[in-house]
Amino acid sequence: MTDRGAALVTGASRGIGAAVAERLASLGWPVMMLGRDPEALAASAKACAEHGNPVQWLAGDLADDGFMREAVARTETEWGTVDVLVNNAGIAVMQPVQKADLAAWRHLMKINYDCAVFLANAVLPSMLERETGAIINGFNNGTVLCPLDQLYIGISRNRSYGSIFLNITIDCGHNIRTACKRKKYISSGMDL
Repeated sequence: MTDRGAALVTGASRGIGAAVAERLASLGWPVMMLGRDPEALAASAKACAEHGNPVQWLAGDLADDGFMREAVARTETEWGTVDVLVNNAGIAVMQPVQKADLAAWRHLMKINYDCAVFLANAVLPSMLERETGAIINGFNNGTVLCPLDQLYIGISRNRSYGSIFLNITIDCGHNIRTACKRKKYISSGMDL
């Protein structure tokens, strides 16, 4: 086990998630990488490992609560705590909302929203106890904030497709830092 906890990065197979994982590894962080594509994850993990820090990856579906529980448990077993959570995973439904398949919409909500809330909920107790940590939520730009206790959900509409995107910010107090990063000018593999 290392002196510091680990960084847990979702959507780490390619694009922004892979770049964030590699940057964290280059800064000395042990990294647990999550994604759906085992071959792409293995390649991204290999690039991260070249920085000489521990890297592991786990392929699975972030719509599956059991997979997320396993990912957090494995990270904590290996490195003690999750000190940095990067909620980068996201999918898009490229059809107007009025024509959207509800099953596809529910899956989008599970990946883009529920996953981030589930993982934050899993790692926040330890962060609050230690009074340190960081949660970075990497969704598309939101324009409307709706307070829900300490959770804020930003919703924006893509005019071209009528799609709705979510931002999540958690106001934790203490020394827990949260941020929501925009993907507007970064090639994420979901470009329109």
